[in-house]
Amino acid sequence: MRIVVFLLLCVSLCAAPKAVIFDFGGVVAIRDRKMVTDYIHKTLGTNAAKDFEKDKLYTAISQGEDFWQSYAHAHDKTLPDGWMDGLNERVKKFVRPTPGIQELISELKAQGYRVALLSNTTKIRSDFFGHLGLYEPFDPVVFSWEVNVSKPDPKIYEIMLEKLNLPAQDCIFIDNRPENVAAANKLGIHGILFKSAPQLRRDLSRLLPLNQRLPDSRIGSIER
Repeated sequence: MRIVVFLLLCVSLCAAPKAVIFDFGGVVAIRDRKMVTDYIHKTLGTNAAKDFEKDKLYTAISQGEDFWQSYAHAHDKTLPDGWMDGLNERVKKFVRPTPGIQELISELKAQGYRVALLSNTTKIRSDFFGHLGLYEPFDPVVFSWEVNVSKPDPKIYEIMLEKLNLPAQDCIFIDNRPENVAAANKLGIHGILFKSAPQLRRDLSRLLPLNQRLPDSRIGSIER
């Protein structure tokens, strides 16, 4: 009986995850485009949601006052006093860390887990978020635009596994899209569908060794 218990313990330790792979948007960070486009619309009366759809918004909010003066002039408007200050305040809040995730990542790294990032994104967006320092906790980082393949294509997960130099069963993958989690599971990666930081802590703890399980958090579910 003791031999059986010992063998089961060995198997459990061998199967313990070694890396946790995070998605970015909706998991690591929350983006609120509407906060910025509503401000532009309300102050200048333009159809900002259409004018700055997709990556156009990231390009625009990286510009200085001359860009916005030209934009306003093209719509027969002038920038009100203090307009740029109002825009900059909203840009600061445009992308913000998901409550509880940064603490969780720090705890995982302190436990010795590798923490990676796998994101469907464009160069413009990754440059923008990179300048904010939001990618600093992760190594390696795989962007879809760099490898010319996107989730849920199995190839992008295989690229990540190659960079980690780990087998699928040694990795956990977290994403807020069911199809991306399902694709990871098919490859043998432990997929977790993200809904909130407390839920993620609970689901992660079920996959981690008893002596490395994460404490519960009191941070509630977030709305996205």
